[in-house]
Amino acid sequence: QGYPGLWLPLPVEYKHGAPKSNDADRLQLCAQAMALEEMLKVIRSLADQHTTMIIVTHEMAFARDVADHILFMDGGVIVEEGTPTELFENTQNERTKAFLSRFSQNN
Repeated sequence: QGYPGLWLPLPVEYKHGAPKSNDADRLQLCAQAMALEEMLKVIRSLADQHTTMIIVTHEMAFARDVADHILFMDGGVIVEEGTPTELFENTQNERTKAFLSRFSQNN
């Protein structure tokens, strides 16, 4: 089972023995990214089937795309909630605004 289009350049040292720490870290991060991608596909499929789910995530683009209702929590307390449109386009809470502004800058 492969992942087409995935290319991870490895330094020459990897070909001649055990990977150095940073190489192993890169491989671990790559594996985690592939697992996350697969997990998001499964969640999207369940959402398409109208399955009720409660998901905790920092994957904001995914949450905006899949959720029909979002809760924003700070310190374990719900500080704002609404539809994705309400939360992303008409945020009321300052903590939510600060968090989403970082998201907006990256997308």
